[in-house]
Amino acid sequence: MPSDASILSAALVGAAMLGTVRAQVFTVNCAPLTIQRGDPIVWPGQVSPHVHVVTGGTAFQRTESNEQARDAQATTCDKLLDRSNYWQPQLYHERHDGRFELVTMQGSAAYYIKRACDYAPGRQNCDGAATPIAPPRGLRMVTGDPLLRTYNASSLEQQAIAHFCLEGPNEG
Repeated sequence: MPSDASILSAALVGAAMLGTVRAQVFTVNCAPLTIQRGDPIVWPGQVSPHVHVVTGGTAFQRTESNEQARDAQATTCDKLLDRSNYWQPQLYHERHDGRFELVTMQGSAAYYIKRACDYAPGRQNCDGAATPIAPPRGLRMVTGDPLLRTYNASSLEQQAIAHFCLEGPNEG
C-alpha cells in the first residue's frame, strides 16, 4: 500500500466546506465498516458494478431501507445517534507490474452545511441564525458520476465533490 495515501477524507456535501462557513456546519467522522459491491440506492438488492467502502450504521446491506438504517445497533461514526451509511468507490493503486492493490481508507468525514437560502454565485453561507436543522426524513443522496474520467473545474457538479490526502507528499 502506498504510504502517501494512508488517509482519505471524502467531503460529501460540497465544495462550500472549503470556504468560511462559521458555525453553520457540523462534521460526522467515520471509520470503515465494510468493503463490498453493495449500493442500496443505485443497485438495491444487486451486486454493484464497482466496489464501495462503507462507513456508518452497522445495518448496511444491499437491500437496506431507511427504516433498517435507523434500527442499526451501532455506528462507526463519532455521532452515535447518526445511524446513516456513507459509501464511496473503493480506491485501488495500479502497481508497476499492472496488478492492483487496495488503498486502505482509514476514515471519512461528511460535512453538513446549512444551506437554507437561495443560491448566489460566490455565497459561502446564509444570512441569519446558525440554527441547525435535521435533514428530511428518508433523505437519500447520490453524488458523482462513476463514468467520469476527467475533471472540469468550471462544473458546479464536479466542484461539489472533493477528496483530500491528509498525509504524505501529496497533502492538501
